[in-house]
Amino acid sequence: MEAVDETRNTDGRWAGTHTKRFAGAAAVLALAVAGGTWVALTGSGGDPSGTGATQDPPATSQASQEPLAPVGGEVAAPSASAGAESVCGLVPGDLSVPTGALGAGTTTAGRGLKVPFLDGVGPGATSPLGVSSCYAHSPRGAVLSAGGFMTWFSSKQQLLDMVHDRMEAGPDRNRLAAKISQTWGGEIGAPLQIRGYKATLRSPDEVVVTLAVVQAGDSRLVSWPLTMVWSEGDWRVRVPNNEAWGEEAITSLEAAGMSPWQ
Repeated sequence: MEAVDETRNTDGRWAGTHTKRFAGAAAVLALAVAGGTWVALTGSGGDPSGTGATQDPPATSQASQEPLAPVGGEVAAPSASAGAESVCGLVPGDLSVPTGALGAGTTTAGRGLKVPFLDGVGPGATSPLGVSSCYAHSPRGAVLSAGGFMTWFSSKQQLLDMVHDRMEAGPDRNRLAAKISQTWGGEIGAPLQIRGYKATLRSPDEVVVTLAVVQAGDSRLVSWPLTMVWSEGDWRVRVPNNEAWGEEAITSLEAAGMSPWQ
């Protein structure tokens, strides 16, 4: 685990930096994965999960969508199709990069998790490990998959299962899974809330999705970039090989060039 400068301001808030990851000026929320567990650096400290562990009874994964709003404007890409179908048969979408509100509803998964859902985009299935999975092969599918990953990951529900299922296979994923096995005690918490997003198309099989997130009850925004790769018929997160996820504080969605999630 990397060192943290724990200098405090006169009002008791953290004033230092969290090396290689995210430095929260004036004690804004910083989130990182360190030793396989979530670390939340806030002005008041407290429970790393934000709200404490919960033991809600398991909920069914049947979709309970909210009304879907029309999708906003999009930036056209030169190709009309992203290629192969997903593992559950969702039809590939085009390569248009979404730039407006997604109009996504939610589906209930895990222990009451509200996972982003968009008909025809995903999630279209539950993996054998019980995690929301299967997204359309398109930039929009990558964005929805990133949102689902963030919801699951930040809640820490089925954390090891989620890492194995929703992250690209390879030594970096194995390294992260090993750290989680050594440090995670099974605790879970409230997921981060997604407020905005930005998608950058690198290729039909790779999209960088940056999410703007907040903790429940907190308005301070943190941007979190995720590299989404098409792997084994689904969008999965590529684990950074240097353990730096690239989080940073943002003052607003507009200032960061991001679109609202809803």
